[in-house]
Amino acid sequence: MKYNFTDLVSLDELRSTLEKLYSLIELPMSIEDVNQNPLINIGFSDICKKYHTQNPKTLCRCKRSGAFVTDYLYENDYITYRCQNGLIDMASPIIIEGEHVATFLIGQIFFQKPDRDYFKKQAIKFGFNVDEYLQALDRIPVYSKEDAYKIMDYCTNFAQILTKLGLNNLKEIKHKNKLEENEKKYDLLINGISDITLLCKIEKVNDLRIAKVNKNFLKKINLTESEVVGSLLKEIINNNLYTKLNDKINTAIKERKKMQFEIFNLNNYYDIKLMPLECDEYIKHLIITASNISHKKEMEEYRLQLEKLESVGFLAGGIAHDFNNLLTVSMANISLAKKYISEENEYNNTKVLNLLNETNSSFNQAKNLTQQLLTFSKGGLLL
Repeated sequence: MKYNFTDLVSLDELRSTLEKLYSLIELPMSIEDVNQNPLINIGFSDICKKYHTQNPKTLCRCKRSGAFVTDYLYENDYITYRCQNGLIDMASPIIIEGEHVATFLIGQIFFQKPDRDYFKKQAIKFGFNVDEYLQALDRIPVYSKEDAYKIMDYCTNFAQILTKLGLNNLKEIKHKNKLEENEKKYDLLINGISDITLLCKIEKVNDLRIAKVNKNFLKKINLTESEVVGSLLKEIINNNLYTKLNDKINTAIKERKKMQFEIFNLNNYYDIKLMPLECDEYIKHLIITASNISHKKEMEEYRLQLEKLESVGFLAGGIAHDFNNLLTVSMANISLAKKYISEENEYNNTKVLNLLNETNSSFNQAKNLTQQLLTFSKGGLLL
């Protein structure tokens, strides 16, 4: 069973209200739980209290009547029946969210004046004092069916309304307790994170009200907790940062999904994480964390620069080796040319020799440059 009637309604308040109603109409009323245990009993007739429930045989009849109510009540809005002891009872289920939580009963009553001879014979049969039994019979109220049904409708609806109010109060209490429990969890979560962390309550898609923050956030913005908590997020952070976050926040809330992205703000890189929190099938809170990753970014850029330099060095090394091979061959040819110059034509020989020497000097410079490229390709510095 999902709900107990006693958890939803104050029996004392309901009893007081029904007693006031009884003082006006003198109609016996009672409420039982689903196991036929009496919760409220007002105006219980003497004929039942002093006689029918005190005799084992007539009590057995009462129990059979109660079983009849249990068997057929679920199939009807309310039922009217004559118990085996000759009295009329009416019963109506109190239903909450499709569940039977209690039964409202009217009775014992008559729809017309009773047959006194019938009840006189019944008193004799079960050994009751006839005169006192008939006096108790005369105190049973007589109502027309129409009036009895109207009273039944009124009382049942009244009990139904009270029960629904009680259910709403119960749900509200459970919801409040759940929120308080979540608040404690959020406190542990937020204060246990080294990153900048905020817990925001979602009032509208574009309105996040700050509920909790950690010390890292307060230190970053140089404000106190009392100055921050209760304020809208857009009132605390700068407009440029809020603009960068807003679209991502809206997406995270609408699509109910976690998001992670990077932003650049105030000369720093931040890794941002958005985590929507669901409560009772609704997204009511959002956790925002920001981790400063500027140092990580710098290291990444340095690594990329090294990779580029390594690539250039590898290329320079290849060029240097090829160039060096060409220089070696060229210098060897010059040496041979100088050796085979004719000594007979001294003027021409001198001119050619000067040109070869000049060329040789240029090749030496090229060789030095090649050596520097080789040094750079191996991780050295260009001089």
